[in-house]
Amino acid sequence: NRHAQMAGSISDCQVLICGGMGMGAYESMRRLNITPVVTDIHDIDQAVNEYLRGSLIDQTEKLH
Repeated sequence: NRHAQMAGSISDCQVLICGGMGMGAYESMRRLNITPVVTDIHDIDQAVNEYLRGSLIDQTEKLH
């Protein structure tokens, strides 16, 4: 599966913060125990800080 191949390079990660992805990739990350979080926050430091505070919202409506 092509998503599993892509996830291989981040297999040691627990979370993937991103600006968007397809539903197939999203579900593949979840199956590989990587939590995908889709956000519209462009500043990575802000996004990570919000995630660490527990306030980063997974905007699944942005999945395509």
